[in-house]
Parts: sequence; C-alpha cells; structure tokens
Amino acid sequence: MGYSLNFRDLSKPYSKYRILKTGDLAWKDKDGYFFIVGRKEREIKISGLRINLDELSQIIQKNYVKSCFAEKNKKIYMFTVSNESENNILDIIHKETGLSKNFFIIKKVQSLPKNKRNKIDIDRLFKNELYK
Repeated sequence: MGYSLNFRDLSKPYSKYRILKTGDLAWKDKDGYFFIVGRKEREIKISGLRINLDELSQIIQKNYVKSCFAEKNKKIYMFTVSNESENNILDIIHKETGLSKNFFIIKKVQSLPKNKRNKIDIDRLFKNELYK
C-alpha cells in the first residue's frame, strides 16, 4: 500500500507482495511483533564488521545517558557530555560490545544539539562547535 496520501488510500486492499522500503531495521519476536532497532543508513562496516550505530548507542546509554555515535573515515566517533575519562569510556565500550578500542574516537561536547526534526545534529557536532 505504501504511504496514504488521503483518506481513500486507507481503504485500498492489502497486498502481501508489496514492500515499503523505509530504511528501518527491525527484528521479529516469536509472537510476530516487529521491533525497530535502527536505520539502514546508520549501519556501517569497519574491518569486515557490520555495526549498527543506533544499537551501539542503546548499549552504551546504560552508562552514558547523553551520547551519540557517527562514522567518518572508517572511525566511529562518540560524542558525549560525560566527564568520564576517555580510557574509561573506551574500556566500557570494549567490555559491552567486544569491539576494538582502535575503532573509536571520543569527543567530549558541552551538549548534543538537535536539528529541526528533533534528531541529534551530527553535522554540527563534526564542525567542532561544541567541544569542551
């Protein structure tokens, strides 16, 4: 069916052979429910490993409430407002994920700015405007 553009579109018949490519990544539980875990555009490949940056954020947020991840030049940047030392952060990332510490660059920032859609503004973070 795709996206509805008006009320009449909601009454169109369902076709199980149509696919709506949203870019969302999800998993299906035993009861048939889907859980969205990220976006295809937030999945990167480094040293042969596929890494979902949104999933990485969810894992790390147990320890760092305010942080986000982005990829640039085959490195994973973690932007965080934490006062924890870089070595401690890297130790936690390695312990929680098993990923090499060499994949990461930690950038401490004053805040995580939002864009018009209320998403973290990664481009602004890369412009060095908010580094501590």
